[in-house]
Amino acid sequence: MITEKATCNKVKKNLVYYNLWSNVTSVDFYDKTLGEQFMLLKGKNPKSGNDSACINGYDYVLPVLKQKKLTMQALDLIFKHVSEIEHTKVQKLVIGITDFDGTIVYYNIHSGVQKPKNA
Repeated sequence: MITEKATCNKVKKNLVYYNLWSNVTSVDFYDKTLGEQFMLLKGKNPKSGNDSACINGYDYVLPVLKQKKLTMQALDLIFKHVSEIEHTKVQKLVIGITDFDGTIVYYNIHSGVQKPKNA
């Protein structure tokens, strides 16, 4: 069984060495409501230059295994915790979904309804 810490390290290496993110650090917090420890990554994505959803040029990434079930309640609590850390409302989280074969895919999750980029 792959641990959350191992998943976090795998996603961090992928962000730094493949996607060329900089200043990638770990942000951990415990949520009393769910009784669960969350490990997020915070870093500068070189491709999100003018993205207004980023906070001071930083994105937050939630590394998860493909088999993990994320609920809307968990995502809402993560948005709240990150907003408390940043002292401002966070509009976007990136979820890094890892499979056992080493594949990592990234999805943007927005707080609320988001207008498509092409519109």
